[in-house]
Amino acid sequence: MKEIFVIDTETTGLNSFPSDFILEIGIVKVDLEKREAKRVFSSCINWFSLVKNKSEYKQLERKINSSWIIENSSLTLQDIKKSPGVNEIVQHVSKILDNKIVTSYNTQFDFWKFLNKDPWKLDEIYKELFPCLMLKATPVCKLPGYYDEYKYPTLQQAFDMLVRERIPKDLELHRALSDTWLASQVLLALYPEHYPGIRGW
Repeated sequence: MKEIFVIDTETTGLNSFPSDFILEIGIVKVDLEKREAKRVFSSCINWFSLVKNKSEYKQLERKINSSWIIENSSLTLQDIKKSPGVNEIVQHVSKILDNKIVTSYNTQFDFWKFLNKDPWKLDEIYKELFPCLMLKATPVCKLPGYYDEYKYPTLQQAFDMLVRERIPKDLELHRALSDTWLASQVLLALYPEHYPGIRGW
């Protein structure tokens, strides 16, 4: 069975851990043979159990409240506070992805800045990191860029150009699970034509 686990993260910022960290994670399993995408997991992540004093607590609140995802989606500070702790989520995600093939829309960001670092260390858990969806979508979408090169499409741009599906009404825009679902549909649109050498996998 050809299964890929597509992951998306919503973070406090663009810097690597520990400067920034994951606030929400979503996972969708894609069956390439059946061409189906199934929602597997989604959760916010509570970091407050790790703080040592009131000053750190307030600093963490300010860090989260100033993040893009809090300002531009339905995610709130209270959602974070009432969610399972980071160690619990790490253990649960590790069990889901153990010996699995994984990817994301932007693997450089999701994996190399966060998921392959502490406290996740998923590169010790998953079997293989499938090629980055954004890099595969770039020459297909052909968005004009600088120096005669195509620019990277955003996830929404790739979805709009490659996929003929409507976003399910129960998914909230810009949240981890909705972005994971969009990425899973982009993967199905790209595979197998734009993954040469993997067709017989």
